[in-house]
Amino acid sequence: YQNNQLAIDPMPLPAELRIERTRAIATPTDRAGTLVRFAMRPVRAATVHLVDEAGQPLALGALVSLPERAEPAIVGYDGMVYLEDLNAMTPLSVRTPAGGHCRAALAWPGEAAGLRDIGPVTCRAEARP
Repeated sequence: YQNNQLAIDPMPLPAELRIERTRAIATPTDRAGTLVRFAMRPVRAATVHLVDEAGQPLALGALVSLPERAEPAIVGYDGMVYLEDLNAMTPLSVRTPAGGHCRAALAWPGEAAGLRDIGPVTCRAEARP
C-alpha cells in the first residue's frame, strides 16, 4: 500500500521518440503488482539551417511558426533551428527580430528516420501590411 516512485532515463532513447513523462508514482494493492506505462510516440525531428534570399543565415532570435503549433521555435546561431512533428511538406513562417517576415517550405527527405540535418532552406521575404 505504499507509494512507489518510478523513473526512467530518456537519454538512451533514439532521437525520433518522444516520451510524455519520465516519472510516475504507483501504488499497488495488497499482494499485487501494477502496470505503469511510459507512453512514447515517434516524431519527425530535424535541425534546419534557415537562410535568407542572399544565402545569409537568419538572425539569431527569429521566431519560426509552424501550422497548428502554439509556441514558435527560436532560431539559434548560424540560422539553426530545431523543429519536430514535421510533415512531408511543412510551411514555415518566420518573424525576424528587426520586424521582417519571410516564408519557407520544408520538405522531409523521404523515409528518413532519426534526427535529421536539413538545409540550407531559403526563407523568402514577403511584404507585411
